[in-house]
Amino acid sequence: MEQIPVRVAGLSSSPSTLGSFALVLAEAHGNRRLPIIIGNSEAQSIAIELEKIKSARPLTHDLFILLLEKLTVSIRKVVVDDLKDGVFFAKIYLDTTSGLSILDSRPSDAIALAVRAKCDIFVMDHVLNEAGIEVQEDEPASDPDKGQEEEESPDSLPDLPGLEPEEADEPVTPPASELDRLQTELSKAIADEDYERAARLRDSINRLRGGS
Repeated sequence: MEQIPVRVAGLSSSPSTLGSFALVLAEAHGNRRLPIIIGNSEAQSIAIELEKIKSARPLTHDLFILLLEKLTVSIRKVVVDDLKDGVFFAKIYLDTTSGLSILDSRPSDAIALAVRAKCDIFVMDHVLNEAGIEVQEDEPASDPDKGQEEEESPDSLPDLPGLEPEEADEPVTPPASELDRLQTELSKAIADEDYERAARLRDSINRLRGGS
């Protein structure tokens, strides 16, 4: 299975859930985003390193990096490799004097170490396919004059048999399904960069699709 390179796009908090954050991983060569809900302490540890804030004493993840250096061990890469029942799993790949060693880890701890070790971060393709959120690029604004001559005038529209003109101007739109509603809310959450809400909506959509 393919490992997709990603980068840390940021951390997003939501006032609806106190003490939790969405860690957002962005596909390096694509437009998918993977929000992972993490705790406050892990989010703080990642943010401190990303913002290059120096603490008076080593934090837990700093201490882990120092310990690895003392043992002549380096982090080759970290991989978010699975998703089970809404829980993400990760692995840390270590280069040691005796060869490659792989440790199971929470994604939050793995990413906190990765940003300190400056190593590559990957997500398995099937995880991105299942839990990733596709962010559409903004479409270029259309030229209002372009194609105006090609538009049909009201007089040239074909007659609709059995309908009066007033009736033809008011097409009946079926009510949106629950899936459509969730997709609309998901798009809005992404536009607002509320990735924690987007993650919850994504999970609701996946459950709805799984039950259909």
